[in-house]
Amino acid sequence: MTRVLVAARDRLIVDAIVDWFAEEPTLVASGETTLADATVAALRDRPDVVLVGLDLPGDLPGFVRRVCGAVAGVRVGLLADTADTATVLGCLHEGATAVIDRTAPLGVLAQSVRAVAGGAVIVPPDLVPWLLDVLRTVDLPADEWQLRVRRLSPRELEVLRWLMSGATRAVIARELFLSVNTVRTHVGRVLEKLDAHSALEAIAIARRAGIEPAIPRDPQTIGPTVPERRRRPRPPDDPSS
Repeated sequence: MTRVLVAARDRLIVDAIVDWFAEEPTLVASGETTLADATVAALRDRPDVVLVGLDLPGDLPGFVRRVCGAVAGVRVGLLADTADTATVLGCLHEGATAVIDRTAPLGVLAQSVRAVAGGAVIVPPDLVPWLLDVLRTVDLPADEWQLRVRRLSPRELEVLRWLMSGATRAVIARELFLSVNTVRTHVGRVLEKLDAHSALEAIAIARRAGIEPAIPRDPQTIGPTVPERRRRPRPPDDPSS
């Protein structure tokens, strides 16, 4: 049996696919409608194939990376009906092996799942010219540092730029009109996506990727990133010596 996890935003579509697969003698499927629930289900059930719709909000390349890294042998297919070039390329880079037309008949979708489970890489013929156009027009990242930074959401990148400027969490919160707890959450996600163990390491990665630090409205609110060393006072001379 091939275990399939279906993740898409529309519950009707998810249920339709799961119900259809239930009639197939070699497929067993379950479905989720959020990336968070799909992540939990994938790590818990360890499916053979994950079908993820590009309509799901959230970090889809990050989801693919996490699932492929945690579930041995899993194959990820993208249910696509839109030319979201950045997301498709990001998911393929992180380990997805198929782009499947979500408007295809359910019988064709079942055949595609079996092929993907068997190790096939699937790109529908009508999508090949589109993908070639994408590869011709999209600026590919220059190195691994840019690849890491491209995992960040716009807000996370903004927080990273403020970290580069030497701002504290409180200053970042004030500048971006966020709570300090929200800033801490963003910083944690930045470290996770950059594979960094500290804010200092994240700053180093950002610099290597060519990211510029944020410019504060009032530079006086931000101190130096690395404080100067203070000289230790010399002990007074011993008058007896």
